[in-house]
Amino acid sequence: YPDIQLHLIEMLSGHLATQLNARQIDLAVLFQLEGGKRWSVTPLLDEKLFVICSPHLPDAPQGPRVQMADLGQLPLVMPSAQHGLRSTLMAAFERSGLTPNIIMEVDGLAVLMNAV
Repeated sequence: YPDIQLHLIEMLSGHLATQLNARQIDLAVLFQLEGGKRWSVTPLLDEKLFVICSPHLPDAPQGPRVQMADLGQLPLVMPSAQHGLRSTLMAAFERSGLTPNIIMEVDGLAVLMNAV
């Protein structure tokens, strides 16, 4: 296929889904399926979520498993509302009757990891 041009884009799932819906890209690897009725979808893997914080943070979760209630009023850095992970987390907070303490929204993975 000598006439194929490959252009790689790295961004959070919400933005990739928007570009996929707008037909600006042809293929994406997404965190969460949203609006997938128009797409051919193949699940790749299940992944665990982790709370990453300083061990010196007051009320930092302890132990190998974290419950939503353990997050309490921890200062959270999350992706913006367009991101699939954010939607999933907000739904979990709502089911638990909790309101997250979101102190910052970051839409770039490298910046997000550096923020914590």
